[in-house]
Amino acid sequence: MSPSSFWQRSLFLSLPLLYSFSGSAFATYTKISNTGKALPFSAELGYQADDWACTYDSETKLIWEVKTNDNRLRDKYWLYTWFKSTTDNTVNPNSSGLCRTVGRCDTEKYIQDINTQNLCGAADWRLPTNAELQSIVLCTTGVSDTGGCNQDSVMPNINQDFFPNTLEFRYWNSGLTTADITKARYVSFMNSTDFFGNKSDEYAVRLVRSGKSFDPSTAESVNALFDTSTQVLTIEDVQVQNQHYRVALQSSENDLFTLKTAEILTGQVQSEPAQYDLAAATLSIPKAQVGTQFFTFIFKNNGSFVFHLESKQELK
Repeated sequence: MSPSSFWQRSLFLSLPLLYSFSGSAFATYTKISNTGKALPFSAELGYQADDWACTYDSETKLIWEVKTNDNRLRDKYWLYTWFKSTTDNTVNPNSSGLCRTVGRCDTEKYIQDINTQNLCGAADWRLPTNAELQSIVLCTTGVSDTGGCNQDSVMPNINQDFFPNTLEFRYWNSGLTTADITKARYVSFMNSTDFFGNKSDEYAVRLVRSGKSFDPSTAESVNALFDTSTQVLTIEDVQVQNQHYRVALQSSENDLFTLKTAEILTGQVQSEPAQYDLAAATLSIPKAQVGTQFFTFIFKNNGSFVFHLESKQELK
């Protein structure tokens, strides 16, 4: 099979992903570490310095908290009442939600606790506005006539690659109404609608902060990551002429790798991506991580979506 046919096949494979993420560009998000550094897509959630903890949106220049599923402070199942001491002393003075620490289960105290942790290297976390929270809603099959996601949209209504552990539930935002001081606004990730709930209601929370000074290019030092447990080489960005792809290759015997997935990148791309030369049928990766070591790789496309590792040179 010719190299051009290979990448036509890559385009075909990516179409379901493009359809699913229409309206919320896949490539606008970047994972961020606990210390505030950009990470490759393959990074996993955790509490070590270089583990994933937040997500940056290059379209809105916002950084979002990522929820966990471990009974710790950011666990997805914790619920909070809406409270702000400057306005709500007589409205909802109690932290009556369900969270890790009894007595700290309202939105104000949760913000305080996250800022004390210096999540992702910052201490200016806050509730999002209604518009900000709506910006991460994802309707995979479009919007209905009533304004919410179509009924057959994937739930929760969010990009779960970058916002895992999201409940099909209501999330508080900072919106208020002068018509009733006992109410605050929420967005539902079960049907993408927003409305006002009683401040004493117990809803989920996802905090946000400004990311205007964040530089996502720091994630670009590594082009690819080889997972030794699954034997999958994930290449974050492969440039083929004017098109960019995210590609995964499955390793087999005799230095052969088979195409596993290929997804078109439509937004932010790396400044020095891996390169696929159509004429030579070669794939060049400037920097790939294998465990704690780094290599340059050159692959030859043998046809039928199979690549042979022609060259491997360790980077010191």
